[in-house]
Parts: sequence; C-alpha cells; structure tokens
Amino acid sequence: MSNTDQQNGGLQASLSYDRRTAARLGITPQLIDQSLYGAFGQAQVSTIFTSLNQYHVVMEAAPQYTQSPLGMNSIYVHPSGGNAVPLDALVRTANSTSPLSVNHDGLFPAVTVSFNLAPGVPLEQATIAIEKLQERLAMPRTVRGSFAGTAGDFKKSLIDQIVLLVMALFAVYIVLVGLV
Repeated sequence: MSNTDQQNGGLQASLSYDRRTAARLGITPQLIDQSLYGAFGQAQVSTIFTSLNQYHVVMEAAPQYTQSPLGMNSIYVHPSGGNAVPLDALVRTANSTSPLSVNHDGLFPAVTVSFNLAPGVPLEQATIAIEKLQERLAMPRTVRGSFAGTAGDFKKSLIDQIVLLVMALFAVYIVLVGLV
C-alpha cells in the first residue's frame, strides 16, 4: 500500500482565445486580461473618507459567478468604439485539475510518497525495486527521487558501512606497517 501528500483536487479552467476573431472585433489580449481580472480579481475602485478612518472600495464579481466555470458565460468584453462582445464568442475553455497546495523540501517543490512492505519483504529489496522503477520511468533530470524516514536511514547506513569497512582496512594496514 502506498500513500502520497499530493493534493490534485483543485479545479482549473484554461482559456485559449481565437486571435483572428478578437482582432476582427477590435479586441486586444490586454482587453481580455482586463475583463477577466475585473470579473475574477479584486480591484480597488474608490476610497471613502470619514472623519476618523478611510475605507477602500473593492470591486469583485458576485460569488455565484466565480464559483463555477459557467460564470464565464456572463462576462462581456467592451472594445473601444464597438458593442459588448460575450467572452465565450472568442474564448474556449478546458477544465482540468490543479494542485490545492504545493509542498516544498527546502526551496524545491516536493511530493512525499510513502509505502508499506508486504510481509516478509526486506527493506533492501523494496528500495532496489523503487530505484529500478525510477530508471524505467526515465524521469527528467529536474525530477529527483530520494528516500526519507526508515528507508533513508537504511540507505545511509549502507553507505556508512562501506566507509567503516574502508576505515577498518586502513587501520589494519597502519597497524601492520607499524609492526614491520
């Protein structure tokens, strides 16, 4: 059995727009950006001053329009010198999942995958199988895998054993040279 801390349960809408149609209607990419930010961002539009305090007025879309991708159907782009154009006339949406959070190990994004051993399977056999799987997957150089916890301690102890063995042989050699 394995488990991971990666959470890909977020929803994401990717937009692609038809440049020719937008250009024909006099709509620039910046205007599309401004319309989307006006709908889904927060823009300070005014400040109310009182005798003791000041209040920032923030414009944002009503929640019923931002909670679902269907809210995209209610957005209109207003080109200068033209009539309002519905955004869905020039934009195609593709819904997908996205991470809810990105965990880090130091400065690098990280995902922890934990595993249990089947009864009677030694840890050494499991770590070798995982390393072979990493090689078979041919992961890009930017993706690195390492062991932590008990498996990490096991791998570190294997390296420590080699170092201790070399040091012991070196000590025996020094003692033998001293006896001659």
